[in-house]
Amino acid sequence: MNADEDNHNLQRVFQELKEQDARHTPAFSRTWNAAASRRPVPRLLPWTRLAAAAVLLMLGTCVAIVQVRTRTPGAETPDCSALSGWQASTDGLLALPSTPWGSRVKVPSDSWIETDSSKSEAQD
Repeated sequence: MNADEDNHNLQRVFQELKEQDARHTPAFSRTWNAAASRRPVPRLLPWTRLAAAAVLLMLGTCVAIVQVRTRTPGAETPDCSALSGWQASTDGLLALPSTPWGSRVKVPSDSWIETDSSKSEAQD
């Protein structure tokens, strides 16, 4: 029975809190109407906004057409031509080394890899 009493008391306390909140809360319709009466009157009519958008669209189209017509086909800009001749500074690291005593540099890990050429060198 103790749980039922606690539940009843909890419901009663929450109901009192709801009633207290309702007494201090203004009516929604009154607040809404007050806000609507203070709303500023739009300075531009809806059709003027549409006309301004159409003018901007036409202006943008005209600029795009002029840009396309004045561009010469196949002409390369200086920035692009410099980019086409670019070479990485580390390209030299990728080149195979050449030595005066042969075309191959031996490293300690070569003994781990058995290839046909390493077998023939070992037999010589």
